[in-house]
Amino acid sequence: MRQIFPTLTVRENLVATAADRARRASPWTLERVHALFPRLAERATNLGANLSGGEQQMLAIGRALMTNPRLLILDEATEGLAPLVRVEIWRCLEALKDEGLAMIVVDKNIGALKRLADRHFVVEKGRVVWSGDSDALTAQPEVPVRRRNLRGVGLAPLRGPGGGGLRRTRWVSLRSTHPTGTPECPASSPTCRTSSRRTETGAGGSSPRR
Repeated sequence: MRQIFPTLTVRENLVATAADRARRASPWTLERVHALFPRLAERATNLGANLSGGEQQMLAIGRALMTNPRLLILDEATEGLAPLVRVEIWRCLEALKDEGLAMIVVDKNIGALKRLADRHFVVEKGRVVWSGDSDALTAQPEVPVRRRNLRGVGLAPLRGPGGGGLRRTRWVSLRSTHPTGTPECPASSPTCRTSSRRTETGAGGSSPRR
């Protein structure tokens, strides 16, 4: 269900948690969200439970934006969606980047992440095992090429210490609007997260988790 309210309409989902604590000059409103996701305007009176998976994901992102966050975190926002819907989601993320919104995006689509993010991080068991910008990632084709041979979500394969094997890792990309290249995220700042099903897998199989 992607953390939306199934018994509320699309409009009710969007306004339920709306806030503008920072008193922004151009806060996110229903009109702005509808401009970003026209399909939500068309489904305004539909219940959340009656939306498709792609429409639910758009609603989850739109609801997060309605809180006017300083940092938007998306975890596998395109997982399990139809190809055309994935294109729409990435188009919207690029539009948010152009507006200067800081984002952390976790996804398996490395090609899209390279176009979107300023920095990339590979996280294994809570530790960053590789980091760099899109140029550095392109210069190391081993990572994206080898991960095509794996099934699962959020994996970033790397060679093991002895040159063989794969590690179970998470691929994290970061878009920052701060000069240092790292988005500021103090505990007091409002952040929003849209979550979907995650799967970790190795050579021997997979185990889903929420």
